Amino acid sequence: MLRDVNDIRAKVEEDIQYMERAVSQGTAPTDITDTKDSRALSAAFDKLYYELTAFSDVHHFTLGRVQDRSLAPNTDPNNSIANLSHYQLPKRKFPTFSGAITEWQGFDDIFNSIMSYMADLPDVEKFEFLKTSLEGEALSLVVHLPLTAANYSSAWGLLRVRYGNKRDLARVHLEALLAPHSVLSNDAGSIKSLIQSILEHTAALDNLGLTTRLWSPILIYIFEKYLDYDLRARWEMILGERHQPQISEFVEFLRSHVRFAEARPGLYSAVIQGSTGQFQSSAKSKSTQCQRPTSSSKVLIATTHQSATPSKPCPLCKQTHAIRQCQIFTNQSPTFLE
Repeated sequence: MLRDVNDIRAKVEEDIQYMERAVSQGTAPTDITDTKDSRALSAAFDKLYYELTAFSDVHHFTLGRVQDRSLAPNTDPNNSIANLSHYQLPKRKFPTFSGAITEWQGFDDIFNSIMSYMADLPDVEKFEFLKTSLEGEALSLVVHLPLTAANYSSAWGLLRVRYGNKRDLARVHLEALLAPHSVLSNDAGSIKSLIQSILEHTAALDNLGLTTRLWSPILIYIFEKYLDYDLRARWEMILGERHQPQISEFVEFLRSHVRFAEARPGLYSAVIQGSTGQFQSSAKSKSTQCQRPTSSSKVLIATTHQSATPSKPCPLCKQTHAIRQCQIFTNQSPTFLE
């Protein structure tokens, strides 16, 4: 973008010089009607100008006039930093550190990298920047030190003794690396969690000078116990007869199953729903079959009851019931029957 602007600028300056010479020599044309080239050049310049303005707004810096070295050969090269003052660069925020030992090395590197561009800054002001960048436990280590130039190096000494011990840092990463995981073949999140833990903490241990690839047999033996039966069986099938797999192979094996695991929950739910529907329909049919004998038995009982009702009247009272149910008959003495 900037190169295009410079090209247009050079072309415009060349055209202006040409016109100035033509006017001074009296050879400038007075009947120009074709302005296509000038309009195209103006449109290209406007387009690049607005793009550059939008770019400066996004990245929060302002455009200003900067002296062109090609037009000013006597410019002092040692004054190049002063030319940068025409641009308002994005403000760099100092990192903060609250006492997490895993974040110490990054804070140390970034803070001192920023300070390396401020070589003329007094130590007392550097100490003030350092205090404003600390929080929590880390700040409590140096808050008692008076704000003096001599205490700047003392503060760094206290912080590095407390957080710069590589053995303590290695212990933290080892504990996190060996923390138990429950890895399921149909749970992509659990697989990703183990992958992230392995990559993050082995890289940190390698940066501390430890060679974690030499620990592959031990680490894999531990991580295998975190896998469910399905993943463990697949891992064993891939290994075959090999007895020294590398941790990188184990990570690639887990990565290959992440996408598969993301697709499986939908398949599992469909199978479960189908099985549930079949079970419910089967149970309903069985329930219906169990109820049929009851209804038929009721019908049979009703039919038996109806068939037991006599069709002829009682010979004693002339009512419609069997003679053994007749009240007159049951009240008679045995002599009546004789």
